[in-house]
Amino acid sequence: MRESDIRMRKLNMKIEQVLVLFNRPVSRSKRDSFRWTESDCGVLDEVALASSLLRKSGVHCFIHGVRTLHEATNVLGRSRSRVVFNLVERLD
Repeated sequence: MRESDIRMRKLNMKIEQVLVLFNRPVSRSKRDSFRWTESDCGVLDEVALASSLLRKSGVHCFIHGVRTLHEATNVLGRSRSRVVFNLVERLD
């Protein structure tokens, strides 16, 4: 077994769950939403990749999208996860 595999297994044993936090895309009805379309797609791609890799590594992940700082603090306050992947690029 490679050293990197051993390290990953040790890491997995310690991390039971991870919160993947991201900014929810703006609704299409909002004015000027076209300016964020590419950025939102990039964030959603990153969420899919991060959660896929975590699950393949045996780590349970909770995926939660937020739009405001208030939502983010509520999610973080209720979360039992000790590790957070912060993929938030902007808040409304």
